[in-house]
Amino acid sequence: MLGGVLVSLSGCMLERFRHEKYTCQNSNLNIAEIVIRSAKKGKEVKIFGYDGDRVGTIEEISSQLAVIRTSEGTLKLNRKTGSLSVQVRNRYTRTNCKLSVFKL
Repeated sequence: MLGGVLVSLSGCMLERFRHEKYTCQNSNLNIAEIVIRSAKKGKEVKIFGYDGDRVGTIEEISSQLAVIRTSEGTLKLNRKTGSLSVQVRNRYTRTNCKLSVFKL
């Protein structure tokens, strides 16, 4: 019986830790990497830039899109493709980032 339970659980996608890293390398936006450690509304996101690091807050999150608010503006990050849209005041910019996901 124990063997049957173990076999059935082995088919489940149990994820204890997820680390999403988006490498953008866009000096115009001052964004080198974006790191999402906890993909939940209200959680902090690390944004590593060329002039220093900053923090954003997740306002909306789904399996497809993450909306992140920073003191400078809003980032819309496509979690599937790595496409990034940034709004700073009245200026909109788009760039593509390389996505890497680490799961445990």
